[in-house]
Amino acid sequence: MNSNENVQFSNSLGSVTDKRIIVNRKEGDEEIDISKISSIIYKKNRNYFFIFLGIIVFLAGILVSLSGIFVGYGIVLVILFSILGFLTAVANWFGGHQIVIGFSGKDGRKILVGSSKRKEGEEFVQAIKKSIFK
Repeated sequence: MNSNENVQFSNSLGSVTDKRIIVNRKEGDEEIDISKISSIIYKKNRNYFFIFLGIIVFLAGILVSLSGIFVGYGIVLVILFSILGFLTAVANWFGGHQIVIGFSGKDGRKILVGSSKRKEGEEFVQAIKKSIFK
């Protein structure tokens, strides 16, 4: 970062200065010039296939356990699979979040934001929007 740049915002996802955005990635920092950014989107990413599959497994497990087909350890296994299906559906319903920064009409690399960093992601996007749309 140059000495003539002012840091406007910084958190674990990256930093926003008056001239560029620095995104913290596992592979290293990525610098993006603010003048090249055409759009920024913060969206929730859900996997509807796994939501549907989890609900089906949960309902099938409930039906099998109520029918009395399995006894003993078999019923315990069916109940465990039912719970696993339910948890899969719930986890995919809440999903993850993504920040997509567009460059000259093209989507750039996505920044994945975990559920625990949702608020940080929202703050990062708001800081970028303030910097772009002064």
